[in-house]
Amino acid sequence: MKSLNNWSQFFKAMKTLQYNIHDWLRFSVSGASEVGLKDFNCRYSYFEVASNPWNDIEVVIREFEPDLIGTYIVDRKYFIKPNFVFFEDSDKGLRWKVQITGLNEAHTKIKVQYSRKNKLKWPWCLFSDAVLYLYILQPLIEYKLSLKNIYLMHAAAVNKPSGAIILAGRGGTYKTTLASKMLSAGHSLLGDDLVFFDRSQLYACPIQQQFFHYYWKKIKSEDELTFFNRIRLFAYLLFPFNGNLPISEPCIPKKLFLLRTQNRKGQARLIPCKTDLALHKLSLNNKMEETAYTDFKYKIGHFLEAYSMVFPQYNYLQMHEDNYQTLVALLGNIPTQILDMPNSWSDAHAEVLIKATSQMDSK
Repeated sequence: MKSLNNWSQFFKAMKTLQYNIHDWLRFSVSGASEVGLKDFNCRYSYFEVASNPWNDIEVVIREFEPDLIGTYIVDRKYFIKPNFVFFEDSDKGLRWKVQITGLNEAHTKIKVQYSRKNKLKWPWCLFSDAVLYLYILQPLIEYKLSLKNIYLMHAAAVNKPSGAIILAGRGGTYKTTLASKMLSAGHSLLGDDLVFFDRSQLYACPIQQQFFHYYWKKIKSEDELTFFNRIRLFAYLLFPFNGNLPISEPCIPKKLFLLRTQNRKGQARLIPCKTDLALHKLSLNNKMEETAYTDFKYKIGHFLEAYSMVFPQYNYLQMHEDNYQTLVALLGNIPTQILDMPNSWSDAHAEVLIKATSQMDSK
């Protein structure tokens, strides 16, 4: 019985986390788990602070009963009234329910309750709060920031005094590996998966920094994440992060590289690309990311679209158009190339990129 009690206490270890994203958005999460892999459990751990003077978003993880009186019902799933959304959802065998109040107000409150069976799901039991950050907070943060004309780009980016380099591509195009090689060549990091931007600058968004640090220091490429290296990575993530990443200050982009892999042998090569075509691809890449981590047919952020269905004056879909127009304003006049690579890693891929950026520095 004592061991069972200890196991129960193991999963009940909770605390409150505070975050501040570049002074644009502050939020807190109460009831967060202290168990498991923090780097995966807390997607925005880089922005964690000791305290906030106030919070734009307040999250509480606990059991609750929703207030559904007077709600409109969309898809038999979303219960909606002014500044209010409630829904129960599931993906990858995980279940949760959410109540959001003050959706379009200065202070938004979120109640979240996970199914108890979530703790039995491997590997999710190691980062149980990832559900909150990926499925609930991520789309809400993007929406709230869009109201301040700040957007997220799904790309890697690095910086040097001469300007930033954006590396955009789908999963498997070596964004993380190339970003780590660029750091070794003297660049600083904006992000290996997400980057904030407005009409004039890029801003750092280094999520899962411990995971990236492992890539940078411990393995040669994403192709080397073998079973043995996964065990090493797991052990590395169990301990607090004491590494140091050179994180970039806000900066102006200088060039965009679209990454793609091809089922061929040979060398990586640079191919010219019209900027307008590149921006359409980058915008499409942003939209595709809404389903990148989910099972078939699940779309992250659908609860916001349901709210827009009832209250069309709050047009969540407008965020995508505004995102694209801001991309055009920021990147419309910078040179663009495609980095076409064989679908197996070689350090020569990075050498092609480093040489191209060195030539830019010399101009």
